[in-house]
Amino acid sequence: GDTPKPFEGSDENRMVSYAELGYEAFGRAGEVTTQIVHKANQVGVSALFLILAAGFMEELMGKLPTSTYVLICGAIVSPVVMFSPNYKEMAFLSFLGVSASMCVVVVVVVIGSMQHIQGEIEDRHHDLFLSKTFASSFAAITLSFGGHANFPTVEADMPDRRKFGTTVSATFATLASIYVPVAVVGYYVYGDEVESPVLDSLPASGIFPRLTKIWITFHVLSSYPILLLDTAIELQVLLKLPKKEESPRLELVLRYLLRFGLVAVTVTFAYFIPFFADVMSLVGATCVAGTVFLMPCAFNLKLRWHNMSKAEVLLNVVIFMAGSIGGVIAAKQAFSSLVDKVRNGDD
Repeated sequence: GDTPKPFEGSDENRMVSYAELGYEAFGRAGEVTTQIVHKANQVGVSALFLILAAGFMEELMGKLPTSTYVLICGAIVSPVVMFSPNYKEMAFLSFLGVSASMCVVVVVVVIGSMQHIQGEIEDRHHDLFLSKTFASSFAAITLSFGGHANFPTVEADMPDRRKFGTTVSATFATLASIYVPVAVVGYYVYGDEVESPVLDSLPASGIFPRLTKIWITFHVLSSYPILLLDTAIELQVLLKLPKKEESPRLELVLRYLLRFGLVAVTVTFAYFIPFFADVMSLVGATCVAGTVFLMPCAFNLKLRWHNMSKAEVLLNVVIFMAGSIGGVIAAKQAFSSLVDKVRNGDD
């Protein structure tokens, strides 16, 4: 009919964001829900970056607790968030993510293999399947592959949009080629004592693990402002704050207050709940599961129901149900674990 479809049509009627897809599928309620989940995901991942950086800084420098290093990390990145006009000026830092990830792969695979070959690691216990940790693993894997909320924007910016499907497939294949060797070597060598993040399983005194942790710390602290600036700029539009040309002083004050508020939320969260593995599972099970499993299927069923085969409908329903069940169980486990650790004051 006349209804514009995502990823189809002219530039005038194309939908280029998850929020637009949400509105087209379920109206204002769909748009608002999508925005809330997407923004919560960005804030959650930003807090996760602070926890990871602070944890590595504590290991590398010691003397202070992780919570104190969270405050230090917040002080380092807050001026960038507060005073940068937009995140595009820092886009060149995105290459750090690729290089940092490759460093982790090489260091974990090489050092882990060497420790195993040289007999430095005693035989560890291995399980083929653990039902009690399956849900948390499901959430962590979801977070690792969860870039779906950005797909509409990526597709809209491609010179040849017909290659979008091939590009996404190649991207996931590349990610798998990075994750699988680390997962296999990490679990085979360290077994049930493998740490999260996996770099904590390597010798603490080794020069290469230490250098990799420094590189990862620099990477996540560089990525933090990009995530929060993107969120702040979108929120300025959503909240309909005055534009600079309309009221320069008011726009400046409100912009600083909004950005300071976002930094304060992430630093406060990371300060009081500095538990990397559980926070990663919680974010993956709630926000990311929504953008990876639930929303794509719900949008697809609502917008393309009459053009889908029975097999396509069944596949979307199965994915939606699996994502819902896995997300709920993983979120419950992660939340319970966080509550226990906060009550007990665990490190």
